[in-house]
Amino acid sequence: DINLRIPKTVVIGTDIFDEFMDKNELWDIALSESDNQKIENIFLKARLSRELILKLKDFIEKSEFPIAVRSSSLLEDSQYQPLAGMYATYMLPNSHKHKKERLSQLCEAIKRVFASTYFQDPKTLMDNMIQKHENEKMAIIIMEMIGKAHDDVFYPSISGVAQSFNYYPVSHMERDEGVAFIALGLGRTIADGEKCLRFSPKHPKILPQFYSIESTIDNSQNYFYALELNNGENPMTDGLTNNLRQLDLDIAEKHGELDWIASTVSIENNIIRDSLSYKGQRVLTFSPLLKWGEFPICEILNELLKIGRNALGCPVELEFALNINENGDDEFCLLQIKPMVIEN
Repeated sequence: DINLRIPKTVVIGTDIFDEFMDKNELWDIALSESDNQKIENIFLKARLSRELILKLKDFIEKSEFPIAVRSSSLLEDSQYQPLAGMYATYMLPNSHKHKKERLSQLCEAIKRVFASTYFQDPKTLMDNMIQKHENEKMAIIIMEMIGKAHDDVFYPSISGVAQSFNYYPVSHMERDEGVAFIALGLGRTIADGEKCLRFSPKHPKILPQFYSIESTIDNSQNYFYALELNNGENPMTDGLTNNLRQLDLDIAEKHGELDWIASTVSIENNIIRDSLSYKGQRVLTFSPLLKWGEFPICEILNELLKIGRNALGCPVELEFALNINENGDDEFCLLQIKPMVIEN
């Protein structure tokens, strides 16, 4: 009864990147300039091809959902020399009343991702890897964002990452049984190493970070990230993450999103209750999913990790998002799957 799907996705290939660099004569300045802001300004003044703009216009005409403009370079997604996290990702509300403005924002985001290919951090890392920077090619993934609109923000019930290999098994866990990290709201919480829930999909009731009431309070996520819809205004004016808003858990409770993931530390007896009907501090234990099985997240993750490992022939890492709805129309969305680099 779960809608298991992949978000609507468009890919701009590396051949478009090469054409953009050639026609705008950007190679020399991109490789020689060390100032990130100068590189970005030059790329923003450059022109995308008419053919690409027409295709993007057609995409905007058919897209009524927020979108993420993500980098996907040759070396970023390499199995042995990954540069994951080195390049820019932009999240766009894609909700401005004028489609021309929505198209303009999408074109700007693409140019900004292209520009990030030649920022100083990737250049330095590639020098250390003894890689020629001119060998790097940038593709772009334009992907439907998964979530629900609440008032003037947009976010999923849960974001997560799962990996085939568990570096830190406890109790009777095995390393090759995998591990997952989940959080309320957008996945920046996990990507930035902030508080989230770590568990094995094979052993979801073993939660070492919640070994006591005090540790549960200390380790529980206490805020989340959501996309600022902002009436569709340009979110890129003041920086990469300007359109993400950090919100307290009481906002998610008002939106009804804590019903599926939160417990309460009761003020009456200082006991954790897997319900929001008690008064007390909310803690994100995800008990309805992991303890009571109200959503088959573990079964889905175990199956996807198995399929991914068999298909790629190596341990994998996957990103996902869940929307859990009161009417039961729930969905699990696979956002990305890639090889996982195992360190000996």
